[in-house]
Amino acid sequence: MQGIDQVVQQNFTIYRGTSPTLRFTRTLNGSISGATVRFSVRMTRDAADPLVLDVLGTVVDAGSVSTPGVVTVALTKANTQALSVRPYAFSLERVDTGQENLWTRGTMTVELDVRNAAP
Repeated sequence: MQGIDQVVQQNFTIYRGTSPTLRFTRTLNGSISGATVRFSVRMTRDAADPLVLDVLGTVVDAGSVSTPGVVTVALTKANTQALSVRPYAFSLERVDTGQENLWTRGTMTVELDVRNAAP
């Protein structure tokens, strides 16, 4: 029987105008080889507003029976430059048909850095 991932609450900060690579490790051991993973961001978790970011993740370590899989999400400067300075709700989900699963969610806060302070 396959285990059920515990949805992890994560909060983190990124800086406007930078190109961060976010790294997420699953809570369960097991292969995620071939998984399609999406990182989605909206203004608030419950609002009916459109997504402000929707980025495919990359499986960088498929995991095994003894290790969890790892996914990275590469945000571009254009992605982060378009965001206002504020907190956003995010989720990381497996979106393969028949295997849809929320892996993590939380708050991503966008702050200014010195070089990218102007809108």
